[in-house]
Amino acid sequence: AEPLGLGHALLCARPALSDSAPLLIILGDHLYASTHTTGASCLKQLLAAYTGTSLMALQRTRVEEVHRYGCVAGTWEQRPAQHSRTGAAAGDATATGAPIDARTEIDADTDATTAIPPTDPIPARHNAEHHPENPSEHPPAPGGGRSSGGGLASPARLAISSLVEKPSGEAARSSLRVPGLPDGTFLTAFGLYLVASTGGLMRSLDGLLRARGDSPAAPPLQLTEALNATRIEGGLHGVLLHGERCDIGGEPQTYLRAIGALARAAEGGAGPA
Repeated sequence: AEPLGLGHALLCARPALSDSAPLLIILGDHLYASTHTTGASCLKQLLAAYTGTSLMALQRTRVEEVHRYGCVAGTWEQRPAQHSRTGAAAGDATATGAPIDARTEIDADTDATTAIPPTDPIPARHNAEHHPENPSEHPPAPGGGRSSGGGLASPARLAISSLVEKPSGEAARSSLRVPGLPDGTFLTAFGLYLVASTGGLMRSLDGLLRARGDSPAAPPLQLTEALNATRIEGGLHGVLLHGERCDIGGEPQTYLRAIGALARAAEGGAGPA
C-alpha cells in the first residue's frame, strides 16, 4: 500500500489502542543513542519527564536542516532547580558512575546541553560566547532540574506555542525563533512523543483524514496538525533529551550518519535506546 503519512499509520493502529490511556509514539525508522551521564535511554528520559501534559522530544538543529523536520517555537518553562554557581560550572558534566536505575537521582550540575545529531555542526556543548550575560535569557539545561516521576532530573522544558511541519529556513527565521538559542539554531522534532490523550489525538486525525478527502493529490496525513490540536486542547511541552536521533529512513547518507553516531555511542558505553 502507498504510505499516506505518519498520522494515517497511527489511525491504522487505533483498534489496538485505548482512548483513555497515554500514547507513546516511537518512529520505526529512527534509532536513538543516549548520551546521558548515567546511560539512561532516551525513552527513559522522556518517560521520566512526563507529568500529565503531552510531550515531544526536541533537538537543536541548524537553519540549513530545519526543512527536514517538524519545527517548534515557544517559551521556556521555569526549571525546578538552578545550576549551582559555587560548584561545578554550568555546562560541566558530572560523571556519577551510577548504574541505570529509575531511582537514580541526577546531580543538578549534569551536562548543560543535549547532544547534537550528526547532521548538525553545532558543538555538543554551549561555548561561552553562546551564553547571554543574563543567565535567565538562555534556556534551562537538560538534566538541570529536580527529579520528576521517573527518578531522573527534569530536562529543559518548552511550552510549545507553534508547531510547523518542515518549514523553510526563511519561515523558521521569521516565526520559529526560541529565546536563548544561538542565531540560526532552532528546535525540531527528535522523533519521540508521549501524548496524554490517545482518544483526543485519534479524533483529531479522524477529522483531518475526512477533510483530506480521497483525492490522489491530497497531501500525506501528518502527525503535526493533530499535535497542534493536542497543544490547543491540553497543552504540549517540548523536552531536550541527552541523546542523538539517527534517521535511517531518509536519504542514503543518513545511514552513514547513523553508523557514525552509533559507533560513537558504543565507544562511550551507550547504545541505541
